[in-house]
Amino acid sequence: MLQTRFALLALSLGALSTHALADELVATRPGVMCVSADALARLTLPSGDSRTHAATTTPELQGLAASGGCIDIQPGMRVTVQKAFKNTAVVTYRPAGAQSDQTFVVPNIDFAQTTGGAATTGAATGSATPAAAQAAPASASAAATPRSAAAAPGLAQGYRVAQHIPASDRAGTFLEILEDARITPGLHKTLWGSGAGTDGLPDGVSHAPLLNAQVRLVSAADTVLASRKLDYPLASLEAAPLHGLPSPTWFLTIDATAPMGSYSGPGTEMLVPAQSGLEAVRYTSAQGEAAPLVLARTGKADWKIVPARAGGIEEIEDVFCANADGDNFVTTYRTYRFVDGKWQAASRQLRGLWESDRQFPARPDFP
Repeated sequence: MLQTRFALLALSLGALSTHALADELVATRPGVMCVSADALARLTLPSGDSRTHAATTTPELQGLAASGGCIDIQPGMRVTVQKAFKNTAVVTYRPAGAQSDQTFVVPNIDFAQTTGGAATTGAATGSATPAAAQAAPASASAAATPRSAAAAPGLAQGYRVAQHIPASDRAGTFLEILEDARITPGLHKTLWGSGAGTDGLPDGVSHAPLLNAQVRLVSAADTVLASRKLDYPLASLEAAPLHGLPSPTWFLTIDATAPMGSYSGPGTEMLVPAQSGLEAVRYTSAQGEAAPLVLARTGKADWKIVPARAGGIEEIEDVFCANADGDNFVTTYRTYRFVDGKWQAASRQLRGLWESDRQFPARPDFP
């Protein structure tokens, strides 16, 4: 099944990439989940049932499903339907490279294969192909429903909306990533983590310096509520896979990879729009000092989410190595915990070199 990534926990949206992909999915699973509210209206049966699912659903879930959007399913990715309703289903999906499953409420749209290679439906209200709702996949770490320049409020010249994601709040707001319009979804994937910059742009495209990405919060009425300019051209958003936090939380990853060197790479911040807008969540050290919580993945830094030792919200283990003096190195082992409504950090340092091509440190290494 091809699924529309819509938020049960919080979500990321994306899109069907090719008809061949749709055919492949139809061949392996009986049905395809797709697209937009418009497609949902055109492709469901007059009774409101989809062709393979018949059960009742709640207005809340139906509203989520009607928002639409398809995720790009690559070969080898497993999607499991946990529960099927009339026009929605609860599915789990594990992106490539992820360590845990993500859960979404998605709309059900069924397509039947045709000899022409395109996936179509035989719904009584008309037929359509996925091309009507086609959009390119977003970044390597999150997918989203791109918006046209005409539909995006206050879009500055030279930008495109790379991601448009429901913020999962009661106000119905959206989070957006804006990137240089020359960075197509496919090029975004190619450039991510390469440090190539304009050298990675294809021939025939202006090689003027790339515009830095922006993140913004947009109301349900398409009013820009807040915006923030980032320091690099590439960025992505995904729902933070942390359970039990009081407000929807997002990972904003900014690709700061340089062409050379082992100290640069993507850095991930936490955003909690309901509490701190678009500013990075801050943590408090054992010494009482506050600083933005930023998690780096470089040649000398890595992090991962782990179950809490005492139960509750997951913890984040963060390891990074830096030159101390001369040829000596010091490695910092840090654990972030959500305690009494805020993130707190405990750290320990040991002399010695650690690099990310090694195994991630064992749990006892972290305080």
